[in-house]
Amino acid sequence: MSFKDQIAADRDVFLNLQEFAETITYDGVSITAVIDRDLARERVAKRLNERTEGIWVDALILFVKAESLPKKPFVGGKFVFNGKRVFYITDVQLQGGIYCIEAGANEA
Repeated sequence: MSFKDQIAADRDVFLNLQEFAETITYDGVSITAVIDRDLARERVAKRLNERTEGIWVDALILFVKAESLPKKPFVGGKFVFNGKRVFYITDVQLQGGIYCIEAGANEA
């Protein structure tokens, strides 16, 4: 087994629906993802200051296989999460074929 094969196998363990992952919709497409809201809220809390008072923030971090997404995510882009809320992408990283997408939604 090559190193690339081992990384691909590890991705499947991390994104296993019976372990960490769940099925979500991303811009109307059903995909498997791991969602981390706690880490996302911690990151958002570090960035908040007095100017954001009165703004409610919802944040999440998605871990998804790159080939699962309908289009390449980019900072400043947006997507509809589970057909309900529009999230704006604030950070994107690609490592080992998995995107880490940090996104937030605001309401006044």
